[in-house]
Amino acid sequence: MSVESPLAEELAVPVPGGSLAVLRWPAAVPGAPTVLAVHGIMGNAQSWAVVARQLAGRATLLAPDLRGRAGSAVLPGPYGLARHAADLALLVRQLTDGPVQLTGHSMGAWISALAAAAEPELFTRVLLVDGAVSFPLPPGVAEEDALAAVLGPALDRLAMTFTDLADYRAHWARHPVWPSLDETGRELFLARDLTGAEPELRTACVPEAIETDGAQVLLDPEAAAAIRRLGGRAELLWAERGLQDQPQGLYDAERLAGAGLELVIDQVADSNHYSIVMGAVGAAVVAERMLAAAGAEHGAGAGGVRRPLRTASGTFQLAVPRKVSQPSLGAWPMPRVRSLRSVDSSCTSSHSTSWRNETSRTSGLSAMSLSTASTASM
Repeated sequence: MSVESPLAEELAVPVPGGSLAVLRWPAAVPGAPTVLAVHGIMGNAQSWAVVARQLAGRATLLAPDLRGRAGSAVLPGPYGLARHAADLALLVRQLTDGPVQLTGHSMGAWISALAAAAEPELFTRVLLVDGAVSFPLPPGVAEEDALAAVLGPALDRLAMTFTDLADYRAHWARHPVWPSLDETGRELFLARDLTGAEPELRTACVPEAIETDGAQVLLDPEAAAAIRRLGGRAELLWAERGLQDQPQGLYDAERLAGAGLELVIDQVADSNHYSIVMGAVGAAVVAERMLAAAGAEHGAGAGGVRRPLRTASGTFQLAVPRKVSQPSLGAWPMPRVRSLRSVDSSCTSSHSTSWRNETSRTSGLSAMSLSTASTASM
């Protein structure tokens, strides 16, 4: 589609099988650091557009379309978290003098943890956003049932088609998180996600990539262990609310405190799984933490008050960020879902039902290791 960020330039990085598409928002400050941001399972590089705006030129932001998504959809498999981590290493070596600060959201957090653990010389500190912490499946839930519940709705959406960008936007406008997302960021994300020709546009996500990557987020032991190999180099930000903007987020203070992780853990108030990077408040916190982790001169602090939570395994920090005094433009960019071919009363009913079905199919698995994030993460 034709909507593009006026600030980002598109680059192509040679990787096995072809070229990885990368968006680059250049710094406006001499000597500014470089940060690398990794989107979620059904996201794309424009998932970071709102964070880029909050960075305001204080760092160069590099954001790839992961293999099998958007501008990198033509890249062949094999897919998988380790393959994505290897692509990130190639990106850093070709586009920067390294090392760089690394940030990952949702599935991108698992990828970031794997990349930083495998090649620590390429990355300074790692910021993990609502992801990378894995928990066992709930008692009585078989692996195949978990995969069906998590990946089924996502794969169903990949088969949908849309008449035009407005049809796609209308579909997402019915999602519970829609009001919490920035409108400009949403438009950039949605436009980059669509491929094909009207009236049969569809997501640029490759089903095999979603299925392979989602299964590894849920079940791969190396991905689950990666965060514990980072030591004091990592920080976790987690959203207060969940994928459907429900009160229970993917994580909570009690479970995180009992996980025995050696890193600073902060909650971002007034955020859900998507608005933590695509809403004004969440993106402001993420941008400041990126800068602080990169050692930027003006990046100290996240605009919040920290309350320490002491546990048997150490001291964790829970952030209570202030509201950022920047107006949100409105909507948001989410997972790639295809609405029906026309927007009328029957279409509205069908879409509403699809969101309700997705909520019911995934809510019972919310205690898992970010299980529901695999269904619709940006």
